[in-house]
Amino acid sequence: MNSVVVRATFAGIVTAAIVWALVLGWWQANDFSPSTSDLLLYLVGIPLSLLLGYWLLRGFIEHLGKPVTVGEAGTPDLPLDDDPLAPARKVSEAAARQFSLLLLDAMIETAAGQSGEEVLTALQSGKRPGPSDDLVDGQGFPVFAAVIPDLETESLAERLDATPDMANLLERPAGLRLLAMLDRVASRLESSLEDRSAGKVLRVIWIVPAEWVQGELPALRGWLQTNYWQAFSAPPPELLIVPASSSGEVLQKLDDEIVRANRSTMDNELIALIGAVSNIDQQIIDHWSDHGRLFGPEAQDGEIPGEAAVALLLTKAGASNSDAGSTVTLGRIAQGRRDKRLDAGGRVSGQLVEALFADVLGISGISHQEVGSLVLDADHRSRQLAEAMAGGGEALAHLEPVEDVLPSGSVSGSIDPIGPLVALACARARVLADTRPALCLSNHAPLERAALLVKPVPADTQPESENT
Repeated sequence: MNSVVVRATFAGIVTAAIVWALVLGWWQANDFSPSTSDLLLYLVGIPLSLLLGYWLLRGFIEHLGKPVTVGEAGTPDLPLDDDPLAPARKVSEAAARQFSLLLLDAMIETAAGQSGEEVLTALQSGKRPGPSDDLVDGQGFPVFAAVIPDLETESLAERLDATPDMANLLERPAGLRLLAMLDRVASRLESSLEDRSAGKVLRVIWIVPAEWVQGELPALRGWLQTNYWQAFSAPPPELLIVPASSSGEVLQKLDDEIVRANRSTMDNELIALIGAVSNIDQQIIDHWSDHGRLFGPEAQDGEIPGEAAVALLLTKAGASNSDAGSTVTLGRIAQGRRDKRLDAGGRVSGQLVEALFADVLGISGISHQEVGSLVLDADHRSRQLAEAMAGGGEALAHLEPVEDVLPSGSVSGSIDPIGPLVALACARARVLADTRPALCLSNHAPLERAALLVKPVPADTQPESENT
């Protein structure tokens, strides 16, 4: 304390001496006769103002330099609200951040395969999209595209031709290919549900492109309800059609479902999240080419059109299922938004991705060293992969860039907005293969970023089989 007083006194004397010397020198040089107010202002007020400003600035700088205190990550028991009058099932926001869902099964259709395992195998073997035989750019050159080679559309078109309000959709190649892929995954989902339907209710969420005409949606709803999931006729499945224009909207819907299901009193609910997209259409290619979005010899940072369909089967933790060995856990989703696009130039910053990783790992109580892989929906563009690696930093330096950092978009092409769902299916396959948690990152979109943790279900907490 005495040293502070001595320093303050010394600083005051030095400041006053300097100010007085300057002021008196100026007055003498200009033959100025100061009044009483001048003496008070220049010889008392100004030195005091300088000293006060110095101490305020110093205190502010010291405040900025103090480290932010962050609580240790862990997995505390779910805290209930302290209000005794609150509903019994009302859970605080802190508890809601630890909600999760079980991912029971995942069906996909991509140019690289029909399962997460096949996509990862294609990725690690170096398979990449090649030139298309049917699509050309504005200069007439073949376009690189991730096309499903054996997709049958003619028979589906004949089945749907008589359906009202679907003529416009069937006339678009992308729309017809989308429904053909959806038909495949919906049929496989139906097979997956056969052993799980007893005593269950089904909630289906269908992600559709935001640009689809609203008048077509009732006919599509009727098509799905008529042709699939007959095992759930009583009660019939609840079908929600959700238009989405970006991967961020899709992941937000998934996160909303995690919260809704955990707050629900229903313990026998199965949730099917399905979606499909196809960019294999010459009109889409022309639009991308006109707007500088298409990959080509002179546009290496352009996108490669792709197509895919996905169906994820989910349920609340603790619910029973008949295939516990294929189950993984999905945690809450952390989302953010970049300040600028990656293709805007400059240094690639991973600060946002790093914060998202820290968020999802902190909630789960899992350290960076326990993570076995990083699965992302990024494509061939190097700056997306660089952002992910920068976000992992030294904390994820133990991951092998080729074996453990897996950009599913590099083999599936551009399939927004469902790219993150395909990446989730791949993350599930990886977690089941090596029984270690996987971080799943969505960074294919220009600005939106999201991360979640996929982890194995401990053996002692596996859901009980229906047959036991």
